[in-house]
Amino acid sequence: MLPVLVGSHPESPWIEDCLKSIRTTTDRPITVHTIGGHEPFALRTGLQWGRFLFLQDSCRILDAAFWEVVDSSGPSFLFGRPAMFLGIYDSQHLRPLLPTEPVDKETSIRLEVELADSLGYPSIWPDVLDRTALRREHRNGRDNLVLGNELIEKHKGTWR
Repeated sequence: MLPVLVGSHPESPWIEDCLKSIRTTTDRPITVHTIGGHEPFALRTGLQWGRFLFLQDSCRILDAAFWEVVDSSGPSFLFGRPAMFLGIYDSQHLRPLLPTEPVDKETSIRLEVELADSLGYPSIWPDVLDRTALRREHRNGRDNLVLGNELIEKHKGTWR
């Protein structure tokens, strides 16, 4: 059973829905990174485990079958490229690739591509992409592209 790391920030309008969706579908341990510094810095929190699942706070787990898929997968990204850092990570592979200090949004976006290239992980759901989005939805003060499938949804705010 993989531990779950959720990347968030103080006063996130997304976190409660995310945590509720996890807690109603599994009883596994959840750690929430709220220090900020964007995803690459948040991923450092997961280095305490050998393997872990990273989700962003704008994700919602829709069905308990999600955990069966995740637990039976090796290191991988959840969605197709760009994977938005969502994935199952092996700390040994990840550790040397992460910044030791918080980064800005521009650097985080650049590192998203570099990390995927360096790790070379496969994707569990490679057909989940911006161009196959489920819908657009205005929520929490922003226009979101909603990506996912019957097991998970991710509200993506940076997509234009």
